[in-house]
Amino acid sequence: MLQAIVHIVIWCIWKTRNEVMFNNAQPIMVKVPEEVKSLGFLWVKNRSKEVNFSWEDWSRFSVFN
Repeated sequence: MLQAIVHIVIWCIWKTRNEVMFNNAQPIMVKVPEEVKSLGFLWVKNRSKEVNFSWEDWSRFSVFN
């Protein structure tokens, strides 16, 4: 799970960088953690066979309980 989160962080930073470079967008750094959180939930939830948790668990960071 940790490896997936690291990949998601890198992906979100890269995506924000591309929007700034190619679309002349203003970087909104508050948006990056929110995107990491939501994409992280979707990626880990849909790819993990062993972990069963809800959005509420993910939001409270109580995934391992």
